[in-house]
Amino acid sequence: MIVIVLIIIVAMIYAQRRPRWVYEALIHPVLSKIVNYAIYYFRRFVLFKSVEKAKREYYVDFAKNERRKQLQKTLTNIAVVNKNRNKYSETFIDLKIKGLKKAGYYVHQLYGGYFPTSEVHENHLLSKNKIILKFIEFWELFWNKGENFYLKIAFRKYLKSNNVKIVLAEFGTCGIEVYDECRKAGIPLIVTFRGYDIHHKKIIEANGCRYKEMFAYCSKVVCVSNDILNKLNSLYHLKEKLLYLPSLIDLNLFSYSDHTNNPAVFLYVGRFAETKSPHLVILSFHETLKQIPDARLVMIGKDGGGELFEACLILIKALNIEDNVALKGVLSPQEVYEEMKKARVFIQHSLTTPINGDKEGTPVSVREAMACGLPVVATNHAGISETILHNQTGVLVDEYDYLAMSKQMVTVCKDDNLVFSLGKNAAAAIHGNQLIKNNIKILAAEIEKYRLR
Repeated sequence: MIVIVLIIIVAMIYAQRRPRWVYEALIHPVLSKIVNYAIYYFRRFVLFKSVEKAKREYYVDFAKNERRKQLQKTLTNIAVVNKNRNKYSETFIDLKIKGLKKAGYYVHQLYGGYFPTSEVHENHLLSKNKIILKFIEFWELFWNKGENFYLKIAFRKYLKSNNVKIVLAEFGTCGIEVYDECRKAGIPLIVTFRGYDIHHKKIIEANGCRYKEMFAYCSKVVCVSNDILNKLNSLYHLKEKLLYLPSLIDLNLFSYSDHTNNPAVFLYVGRFAETKSPHLVILSFHETLKQIPDARLVMIGKDGGGELFEACLILIKALNIEDNVALKGVLSPQEVYEEMKKARVFIQHSLTTPINGDKEGTPVSVREAMACGLPVVATNHAGISETILHNQTGVLVDEYDYLAMSKQMVTVCKDDNLVFSLGKNAAAAIHGNQLIKNNIKILAAEIEKYRLR
């Protein structure tokens, strides 16, 4: 009774400030439920309809829920935890989830922050109602329970009630948030490291001790590059727990084609992040225009965590090359593939940032371009140098050397034989890579090794 009164008081306070918000969060859902249940019971017990027919327009969702419940009972339940639900630059996680489903697992996708707040089908782990969520937040602060106190309880309850056998955390930053709750629930944990989560100085300084605790508990640590694997081993001595497994790419979508007949179109795909240095790509392209005046640069992507996108716009204007540069923004994987088919050379100027020491894992777009038979000019950086064999499956230059990159861009672009041979060799290397082809099979073997029985 006291809780109900408190909820009403909080609702009244918010009603004075945000009446529409309260209506949408509290009044409308309650009224909708009353009306929907009234219609359902009328159809069910007055018109004598079956459960399915009584639900009518809601039957599709009802049937989906029933199928999900049935699958949960028959398949092994696993949970994939990630900050983002469906970020355009994290297609490899979506591919992993789809692959695990095809491999026979029921995948619970949890997201919403480094510590997850929501589940892909049931929304927020605590409640679907915004008023109740605000009340829980207020209650947590009032009683000084600590950050995410009730959310952590809900997370453990979710894992237990859904019979989750193992948790897969994407990025070390998610792993350190959930490992203790996995430990309390007695559920194994596999963590995947992808780059900034082990290279960025601020991340390491803030989470060094927590990483040690997480590594002590987790069953396996997956690294998308050997560079990451070596860094983890040197800092935490985890040799027996480490597994090198590159990120997935869609080999069916990114299929080989010959690019020798394509015009002088250079392509960049990725976030506008410091580690990817798109501004240096622009500088390299500006130099390239002096040798190939009709060349074009297509840039796909946008965000990067800072103001780099706008800085690149400013640079393009300052260099007066707006007519030669096309900024495509965020595109779907299919659209990215279409742009790759039309390009002649792919460019990637990844580097180690000077202040925070941040690095990439292995840019997925580099492997996608290689799989398409698109010759790549990139930097000798982290996982890129593990993927590209210089002058055989691509061309590598030193980090920060945008002039050397421009020189190689011109050399490759003007030589049909290089465009063909580099692209052909690159596609063969990627499509023949057993760690990419058997990625899900390898991961599934680890899951079966460590999951609850």
